[in-house]
Amino acid sequence: MSFRSERYCYLMIVITVLIVVCVVGATLGQIERLRPMLREGKWATDNRFLKDNYVKDFTKYINKFDKLAEGALPMYVPQVEQITPKEVVDCEDPYFTGDSRGVVFEAVEMGVPDRLKPRVVCFLDLVERHPYVIEWGHDPAISPDYRFICWNSTLGTRVRTTYVYEIPSKRLMAKLGRSREAVWSPDGRFLIYATTGRHPQIWYANVKDFKPKKLFDLEGRQPTLSYDKKCLAYQGRDRKIYVYYLNKGIKERLTNFVSGYETSPSWSPDGKWIVYTHYVDVNRNGKYDLLEEPTQLYVTAVRTHQSFALGGIDETSEPCWSPDGRYIVARYKNPNSVYSCLILITVPSQLLPKQQIKEKQQKPAAIPSPS
Repeated sequence: MSFRSERYCYLMIVITVLIVVCVVGATLGQIERLRPMLREGKWATDNRFLKDNYVKDFTKYINKFDKLAEGALPMYVPQVEQITPKEVVDCEDPYFTGDSRGVVFEAVEMGVPDRLKPRVVCFLDLVERHPYVIEWGHDPAISPDYRFICWNSTLGTRVRTTYVYEIPSKRLMAKLGRSREAVWSPDGRFLIYATTGRHPQIWYANVKDFKPKKLFDLEGRQPTLSYDKKCLAYQGRDRKIYVYYLNKGIKERLTNFVSGYETSPSWSPDGKWIVYTHYVDVNRNGKYDLLEEPTQLYVTAVRTHQSFALGGIDETSEPCWSPDGRYIVARYKNPNSVYSCLILITVPSQLLPKQQIKEKQQKPAAIPSPS
């Protein structure tokens, strides 16, 4: 190959790359400018690009999803109220206390609505409605007996680490490296979590020594144990919700949506229902889209797989069922704001157990504050 032909090849490659960059940039800019119009349901029919390449498929799929949610599945519209004050912004990952009186969650530092700030772990008393800041971190979980509290953090390290503290003494009990999404067993004897990496696995640790052990050969994330400790719900690698029967050693797929994916399973106290978040996969390709996926909460029966949609509260995710069975706390993303808050959902009477679980109301211990 001569020098002239080699220069010509390089020139053609550079021109091709520039054309691709310009086309992709124009496409992304067009979709970004039209994001508010899409949220408001205005399809901008005068825009040829959007009309010919995007609107038809998107509208068709959304209509199909609405038909599935409202037509094929029964829908309950529960009572909803916001529980976090305006000063606490960008709230995520709520987790009920054992007596259903309080919620631990993560948020941006109070009074500083800046996404660049580190996340902080907070505690909210549902009776007093007063929030308390505990420490830097995210993904918090508190044991049912108020003895331990844990959260995840990457501060000081480059790997996600779960820190476990004893609440009365504020003493660090364990550091579980390469872990995430830790939850407590209903009796408070075990801490169950998922490992990080491309192939996450489910592990657990006993509160006696906090030595991590592998839980069978389960690959997945977001584990949660039923109150009778016989079943484990989790998100599989295909981002669908599964139920693993510990005494039988078999797993069963719970969700059967044609497209989209599900996250954040949470058990009802009687073990008959699981509430979770369903994300609408706009492109039906199993990948995140440039537009934020619409979300909705669903409740599915473990035995019959009968599903119910909790209507009237779109853009809601990360649900957690209270131990007394009466409420579900979840994250709500206001379409008119960049920040999210926590809402308290009253469980419909159709989903309540016939006999409410009676537990002794315990007075919460002192929540640790940053030293």
